[in-house]
Amino acid sequence: MGLFSNLRAGKVAVNHKEQIARAVLTIPVLTAAADGQIDDIEGFQLTSMAAFNPSLVELGGATFQRLIGEIARDIQARGFEPVFHDAAPHLQAEAAHTAIAFAVRIAMADGVLDDAEKKILVFMMDKLNISDDAFVQILNTMRIMQARFA
Repeated sequence: MGLFSNLRAGKVAVNHKEQIARAVLTIPVLTAAADGQIDDIEGFQLTSMAAFNPSLVELGGATFQRLIGEIARDIQARGFEPVFHDAAPHLQAEAAHTAIAFAVRIAMADGVLDDAEKKILVFMMDKLNISDDAFVQILNTMRIMQARFA
Protein backbone atom coordinates (compact mmCIF):
# COMPACT_ATOMS: atom_id res chain seq x y z
CA MET A 1 0.00 0.00 0.00
CA GLY A 2 1.35 3.43 -0.88
CA LEU A 3 2.23 6.18 1.56
CA PHE A 4 -0.73 8.38 0.60
CA SER A 5 -3.11 5.42 1.06
CA ASN A 6 -1.55 4.79 4.45
CA LEU A 7 -1.96 8.46 5.34
CA ARG A 8 -5.66 8.32 4.50
CA ALA A 9 -5.97 5.21 6.65
CA GLY A 10 -4.15 6.95 9.51
CA LYS A 11 -1.29 4.43 9.49
CA VAL A 12 1.66 6.77 8.90
CA ALA A 13 2.54 10.12 10.40
CA VAL A 14 4.47 12.30 7.96
CA ASN A 15 5.24 15.96 8.27
CA HIS A 16 3.63 18.32 5.79
CA LYS A 17 6.92 19.23 4.05
CA GLU A 18 7.72 15.58 3.42
CA GLN A 19 4.19 14.94 2.15
CA ILE A 20 4.50 17.77 -0.40
CA ALA A 21 8.04 16.68 -1.33
CA ARG A 22 6.80 13.14 -1.97
CA ALA A 23 4.03 14.49 -4.20
CA VAL A 24 6.49 16.70 -6.12
CA LEU A 25 8.92 13.78 -6.56
CA THR A 26 6.15 11.41 -7.63
CA ILE A 27 5.65 13.27 -10.91
CA PRO A 28 9.24 12.93 -12.22
CA VAL A 29 9.53 9.35 -10.92
CA LEU A 30 6.35 8.46 -12.84
CA THR A 31 7.87 10.08 -15.93
CA ALA A 32 11.12 8.17 -15.50
CA ALA A 33 9.16 4.92 -15.23
CA ALA A 34 7.00 5.70 -18.31
CA ASP A 35 8.89 3.24 -20.50
CA GLY A 36 8.80 0.50 -17.88
CA GLN A 37 12.14 1.16 -16.22
CA ILE A 38 14.22 3.93 -14.71
CA ASP A 39 17.50 3.94 -16.63
CA ASP A 40 20.86 5.15 -15.30
CA ILE A 41 20.61 8.66 -16.78
CA GLU A 42 17.12 9.14 -15.36
CA GLY A 43 18.27 7.78 -12.00
CA PHE A 44 21.13 10.26 -11.92
CA GLN A 45 18.77 13.11 -12.83
CA LEU A 46 16.34 12.07 -10.07
CA THR A 47 19.14 11.95 -7.53
CA SER A 48 20.51 15.35 -8.50
CA MET A 49 17.11 17.06 -8.46
CA ALA A 50 17.27 17.92 -4.78
CA ALA A 51 19.95 20.52 -5.49
CA PHE A 52 17.48 22.54 -7.58
CA ASN A 53 14.86 23.19 -4.91
CA PRO A 54 15.36 24.52 -1.37
CA SER A 55 12.43 22.51 0.00
CA LEU A 56 14.03 19.30 -1.26
CA VAL A 57 17.47 20.31 0.03
CA GLU A 58 15.95 20.74 3.50
CA LEU A 59 14.85 17.10 3.50
CA GLY A 60 18.39 15.83 3.45
CA GLY A 61 19.88 13.23 1.14
CA ALA A 62 18.75 10.14 3.04
CA THR A 63 15.10 11.20 3.14
CA PHE A 64 15.22 12.28 -0.50
CA GLN A 65 16.62 8.90 -1.59
CA ARG A 66 14.14 7.03 0.60
CA LEU A 67 11.21 8.88 -0.97
CA ILE A 68 12.40 8.14 -4.51
CA GLY A 69 12.73 4.44 -3.64
CA GLU A 70 9.30 4.34 -2.00
CA ILE A 71 7.68 6.01 -4.98
CA ALA A 72 9.35 3.64 -7.46
CA ARG A 73 8.22 0.60 -5.44
CA ASP A 74 4.72 2.05 -5.17
CA ILE A 75 4.54 2.44 -8.96
CA GLN A 76 5.65 -1.17 -9.43
CA ALA A 77 3.09 -2.42 -6.92
CA ARG A 78 0.07 -0.29 -7.84
CA GLY A 79 0.70 1.23 -11.26
CA PHE A 80 0.78 4.74 -12.69
CA GLU A 81 -2.72 6.11 -12.15
CA PRO A 82 -3.25 5.25 -8.45
CA VAL A 83 0.16 6.68 -7.56
CA PHE A 84 -0.49 9.83 -9.59
CA HIS A 85 -3.98 10.31 -8.13
CA ASP A 86 -2.59 9.99 -4.59
CA ALA A 87 -0.01 12.72 -5.26
CA ALA A 88 -2.09 15.18 -7.32
CA PRO A 89 -4.18 16.69 -4.48
CA HIS A 90 -0.97 17.72 -2.71
CA LEU A 91 0.35 19.65 -5.72
CA GLN A 92 -0.99 23.17 -5.66
CA ALA A 93 0.37 26.16 -7.62
CA GLU A 94 4.17 26.30 -7.41
CA ALA A 95 4.50 22.68 -6.28
CA ALA A 96 2.66 21.49 -9.41
CA HIS A 97 4.85 23.62 -11.67
CA THR A 98 8.00 22.40 -9.92
CA ALA A 99 6.87 18.78 -10.27
CA ILE A 100 6.18 19.18 -14.00
CA ALA A 101 9.50 20.98 -14.51
CA PHE A 102 11.31 18.08 -12.86
CA ALA A 103 9.29 15.63 -14.95
CA VAL A 104 10.29 17.42 -18.17
CA ARG A 105 13.90 17.36 -17.01
CA ILE A 106 13.67 13.61 -16.50
CA ALA A 107 11.89 13.06 -19.82
CA MET A 108 14.66 14.97 -21.62
CA ALA A 109 17.52 13.31 -19.72
CA ASP A 110 18.46 11.15 -22.68
CA GLY A 111 18.03 14.04 -25.12
CA VAL A 112 14.81 12.62 -26.58
CA LEU A 113 11.21 13.23 -25.57
CA ASP A 114 9.63 9.93 -26.64
CA ASP A 115 5.93 9.27 -27.22
CA ALA A 116 5.33 7.54 -23.86
CA GLU A 117 6.94 10.45 -22.02
CA LYS A 118 4.92 13.02 -24.03
CA LYS A 119 1.70 11.16 -23.30
CA ILE A 120 2.38 11.07 -19.56
CA LEU A 121 3.47 14.71 -19.44
CA VAL A 122 0.32 15.87 -21.26
CA PHE A 123 -1.87 13.74 -18.98
CA MET A 124 -0.25 15.08 -15.81
CA MET A 125 -0.17 18.67 -17.06
CA ASP A 126 -3.90 18.48 -17.78
CA LYS A 127 -4.78 16.91 -14.43
CA LEU A 128 -2.62 19.42 -12.54
CA ASN A 129 -4.24 22.35 -14.38
CA ILE A 130 -1.00 23.61 -15.86
CA SER A 131 -1.67 25.86 -18.83
CA ASP A 132 -0.15 25.28 -22.24
CA ASP A 133 1.73 28.59 -21.90
CA ALA A 134 3.23 27.58 -18.56
CA PHE A 135 4.18 24.19 -19.99
CA VAL A 136 5.92 25.80 -22.98
CA GLN A 137 7.89 28.03 -20.59
CA ILE A 138 8.91 25.00 -18.54
CA LEU A 139 9.83 23.03 -21.65
CA ASN A 140 11.96 25.88 -23.05
CA THR A 141 13.76 26.34 -19.73
CA MET A 142 14.55 22.63 -19.50
CA ARG A 143 15.80 22.61 -23.11
CA ILE A 144 18.21 25.42 -22.24
CA MET A 145 19.36 23.65 -19.06
CA GLN A 146 19.96 20.38 -20.87
CA ALA A 147 21.40 21.61 -24.18
CA ARG A 148 24.48 19.76 -25.30
CA PHE A 149 27.58 21.83 -25.89
CA ALA A 150 29.36 21.67 -29.25
